[in-house]
Formats: sequence, C-alpha cells, structure tokens
Amino acid sequence: MCKGPHSYRRQLSRHLGVARSRRQTSRSRCRCCALAFSHGTGGADLRFRRTSIGRWVCAHLGLEHRGLTGIGADALGISFRKKAPTDISSWLEGQSEGLRHRTGVVNLLSGGIDSTLVQTYLGESVPTLSATMDSEEFADEVRYALAASSMLGSRHRLVHCSETAWADNVVDAVRASGLPPHHLQTTLIHRAFDTEFESFVTSLGADGLFGFEAAAIAPDLDTLGRQVRDAIYRRLPLRILPRHRHADLWLSRGSVRDPCGYGASFALFTDLGLIEEYFGRDAVIRALHNRLDYTLKRLPAEIPPGIHGHLHVGHWVDYFCEDTFAIWRQLGFSRKKMLVTPFGTPDAARIAIGIPAFQRYARRGRVKYLLKDLLKSRLPAYDVDQRKGHSGLPLERFVADGFVDTLVERYGVPTELTDLAVALQSREMRQKHAQTWWNIATFAVWTREVLANPDLRPHLTGYPVSFPICVNQLTK
Repeated sequence: MCKGPHSYRRQLSRHLGVARSRRQTSRSRCRCCALAFSHGTGGADLRFRRTSIGRWVCAHLGLEHRGLTGIGADALGISFRKKAPTDISSWLEGQSEGLRHRTGVVNLLSGGIDSTLVQTYLGESVPTLSATMDSEEFADEVRYALAASSMLGSRHRLVHCSETAWADNVVDAVRASGLPPHHLQTTLIHRAFDTEFESFVTSLGADGLFGFEAAAIAPDLDTLGRQVRDAIYRRLPLRILPRHRHADLWLSRGSVRDPCGYGASFALFTDLGLIEEYFGRDAVIRALHNRLDYTLKRLPAEIPPGIHGHLHVGHWVDYFCEDTFAIWRQLGFSRKKMLVTPFGTPDAARIAIGIPAFQRYARRGRVKYLLKDLLKSRLPAYDVDQRKGHSGLPLERFVADGFVDTLVERYGVPTELTDLAVALQSREMRQKHAQTWWNIATFAVWTREVLANPDLRPHLTGYPVSFPICVNQLTK
C-alpha cells in the first residue's frame, strides 16, 4: 500500500478541475505510459527486445552478425574513491583520445558545465556546434554557447531553426526516430544531424551521474531532525505544497522502494495526478513500479538511508530509464550519423557508483560540484557557479501561441486519449498542463506517422556499431 507521496498526489489531482473518466480500457492503460513515463534505453531499428542483465549488444546494422559481451562483476570497483576528480579526469581523457584524431567529429556545445568540460578534453582540433531557435527565450542559451566557445578557442558552428518551421520539424523527428520525444529540443538535434559531421559528442547523462538541482537541498534536510521536518510539513497547507520547489522532499521519509516515493518520481514528463484521473491508479502505480524495479536490479543491494537514498535511486532511475539517449541515437542512425555519449559509458557509471551517494551529487549546496571543480581547474575563466537554463525551448509559450495545437489539429487525438484531451480543451488548462498537452500532440503524430504507417521500414546503415542496451549491471 502506497502512503505519503501517493496520498499527496491524489489530493493534488482533485484540485486540477477534471472529472474522472470511466473509460479505462486495458489498451488505454498501457498507452498512458507513453504520456507519463520515459521508455528506457534501446534502439528502434534493432530487433532486440532485451539482453540479459550486465551484457552489451554488438551489432553490425544491416547484417545478421550479432554478439554479446559480458561485464564481469569483479571489474565494477564499487568502493569509495578518495580521488574521484582524478578518476573522472582520467576517464574523460581516455574517452577523448580516440576522438581528437578522428575526422568528422563535433561536440554539441550548450555552454553548460558538462559540454564545456568535455570540450576541454577534446581540444581545439574538434569543432563545436549548437542548434538554435529564433525564440527570444532561447537567446541566453546562444550567448552561453558562444561565450564558452570563445573561452575554449573552438571553431563554433550555429545551426539556426525557425519557430515557423518547428511543427514540421517535430513531424520529421518523429518519422526519423520512430519514437515520440519528451523534450522539445529534440527538434534542434534533428536539424543538427543535417550537417556534414559524422560523429556528434553529447554530454547527456551527466546530471544522472553527478547531480540534478534537487540534490542541493539534501544537506539542509539532513541538518533537521525528523520531528522538526514533520512539524514543518504539517504546518504547510496543501495548496502551498505544489508550489514549493522541493515539496516532494518532505514526503521522502518512506522507503526508497516505494513506487510512489520521491526517488521513483525522477524522469517523469507529465502530471501524475491528471494521468491517474484518466487511466486509473493501478496503471500508474504499475508503470512506476516497473521503472523502479528495473533500476534497483542494477544497483548495489545497499542503498543509503533517508533523503540520500531517494536521491541515489532517483538519479539512477533517470540514468537508466530516461529515453533521450535512444531517441537522439535513432535520429543519428537515420542519417548514418553516430551519437557519442561519454557519460553513457560503463566506465562513467562505474566511477559514479564508486562514490558514496552523500558525496556524489552535492557539497555545501553546490550541485554537481565534482564536475564544476574539475572544469574550474581546467578553464579558470569559466564561472562554474553561474545560473544557466536547461537548453529547453519555451513550452508554455508554444502552447499559448498555438504551435502545439497545430500538431493536434493536423493529426487528431487518438481515440484512447479523447477524454483526456477534452479535459484540456481550454487554453488555461492546456497551459497549466503544458507537458501533458505536448505529450498528447507527439503521441498523435507518432500514431499516424509510425504506428499506422504500413510502409515504414527501418533505416539500415553499413558500418559496425556497439552500444549498451541494458546499460551495465551495477551490482556486487
């Protein structure tokens, strides 16, 4: 029985102003996962369902040769590493060594900590690239990228995209990847792959390994006694909690194995309360449990207590289950391009899991301090503590201006989502639940362009690739 977090979300859902739907077919319950939960890693073009845990798939796309390579548990090195920065630096140096002398390599530089740090290892021989949108809200992201490129001395390339072509780019991206994207900037990466480069380095996965912003509050919570935390929580009115940035942290007193707990809530891209209203509590809990179970099977049995345990599990849920890796990789494959993910490698995961959770994500309120300190030592001019966006497009405005509505009008709402779409028919409700409305739109595109397309065929490439499908077994 799920208590605490689920009770809170159930109460919150009652404030959304939507009626409970009686249409809860088994098909609609399954399809709600496409709205609420990320899909995990994998490739749409490969005909593998799943490898055994702790194995890699080595495939030559377009041919029949397939092989499996095991990862020995004795090589995982799950022990406290007192010299984590040295380990991270050595690993990044090794990742960059082979890329510096390869032709056609470019680093996707956002100007943030992760991509800038990677570029310090790639060096001036590897150019940088940023895909931009002519949105006023995205102007700061362009400035960050150009400023970082100037400090690094890299040859920078800008790929410009227009808001007026955004809807068409969404359709093209869904066709190319065969998957509905959760992130709006997937359309920018789609256009970046149009350039002449062959291998694109991305820093995806760094947050999952070394810290999201949510980790900043952990030391503060630890300084409070449990009775004090409980007293504060009881004094906060319910209507205030949803506005509190870390409201769920007050609910993290339960087990980290609770599918309704704070740790299990990472990498969600919708409003759980709204989804529960229309697809049922059981469907939501089952999907949350499957993701959590998938993650826990790949972690050491010993999980830290309290908030550090929730953060530990939550970060790994994001790392293992967030599906941007798969979607961007498929976008590259559709053009015979390669996506290089240094933070998605076994060595990166081994280094992270070897650092205790209470020292891995934040220190004195500084999130991702390990990567920040390393970058400061390599590029002193860079302000590692500056506030920066998340390279995202203005979803709320895109909903308000009708860009997302254009997709829904063009493709229609799938039958299973009709009742949910009706609840979001007012502009106010669509803006309030912008992410869910965006998910409905991309799901509608995917249903017509991919699911119902009898002529769709996989894109076949003619060169060998090797990448983790079930990402490594991080167990004893």
